[in-house]
Amino acid sequence: MTPNAADIEEKLLQILKDNRPGKEVRGCNTHLDIYERAVQKEIIEPLFKDLGEQGRIQDIDDLGHDTEFKLVWNRALRGQCEDWDCRTLANLFITNAVRDVPDFFRVVFKDDYDAIDAAILKNLPDLLSGGGMGPYTGWGLKSWMTGAHVDIKMDGLQASFCARDGSTLEPPPRYIAYKDSDPSQEPVEVYGLMSFHCEEIDYDTSIKAWQAWSNALRSKELNRRDQYDSVVGRMLMNLLPLNEIGISQMVLRQDESVSVEAGPDGVIAYRGEVRGLKRLVDEGQFLCGPRARFAEILETGGFSKAGAGAFLDTLAQSSSAFCALAPAGSNFRYMLDPETLMAFEEDGDDMLYDLDKADALPIMAAGTFEMPEMITHRDREARKLAANLSSELGEPT
Repeated sequence: MTPNAADIEEKLLQILKDNRPGKEVRGCNTHLDIYERAVQKEIIEPLFKDLGEQGRIQDIDDLGHDTEFKLVWNRALRGQCEDWDCRTLANLFITNAVRDVPDFFRVVFKDDYDAIDAAILKNLPDLLSGGGMGPYTGWGLKSWMTGAHVDIKMDGLQASFCARDGSTLEPPPRYIAYKDSDPSQEPVEVYGLMSFHCEEIDYDTSIKAWQAWSNALRSKELNRRDQYDSVVGRMLMNLLPLNEIGISQMVLRQDESVSVEAGPDGVIAYRGEVRGLKRLVDEGQFLCGPRARFAEILETGGFSKAGAGAFLDTLAQSSSAFCALAPAGSNFRYMLDPETLMAFEEDGDDMLYDLDKADALPIMAAGTFEMPEMITHRDREARKLAANLSSELGEPT
């Protein structure tokens, strides 16, 4: 039986009794967070599962912004919520329930919860029974694509998205998958690294080299932490260093590999471990560009010209880096799509091991050969979907 407002109030009384100020729960920074976590797990998730099975609440669509809120909402309707869904839905309802509490932030951080408890008991049963509430945004309503927040509106218990100004939400713009550089007039030594250290280089020298790279980013204001929060931000983390410094910065999965194939006509780097190719390993960041640019950065960071050259030569002999010649007239292509680089098609934190070259995705190419195709993860998934549909319909692919 679907709980009504009286049932919800009874559950709330028990939650407030069991979670008095002073209680600590891992992952909760304020006591209101603890309330939200309990309300989501004990009231909202069972309620949404029940209403979803009855068809009284529908899936929501954020038009490709991939907000956390949409993912959790749609999971809740199927009874498939994960532990980490935590407070995402409850935050919407509780924020609306307590929005009129006077001097709200002082009350929250002073753990003076009498007014908050009263507001929750007064307003939340009605809100969870379909009562009206105003537009809302929060951390779960940040677009993974653009990094901008969107709003959610409620009609009873059916949610819909809108832009922050109340207008119709537009799909995120398409973004480019790769960056091409102009053909080189002279041969270019292409250098790539995943780490500034190896067994043959002492710790202090490795740190000095890493600091030189960090300072190069900082001097161009290219190391903003907020860029991790969206596809566009992560793409810019790669593109801006390429444009401003001449070195691509690709963020991969932690501990992911890069494999390198070099020949007389140039070099290709692949994501993951490819059988038969040199494998670079470390901590999931791949820097790649002309060797001369790496040398300039090291010299600016305090290395002598000879010292910079020796450092790069030594590193390239290890599993941390490579150096290969791209002949005159070579084209250059660098992957930008963070969802491809982060292997979004893989479950969990699985690494890409023991790949056949035909199945590996190129993420950098420099040479006189035809540049390999690089497309976004989303376009690749759309192709798979279309191919599967054609196969089911018996159409040629």
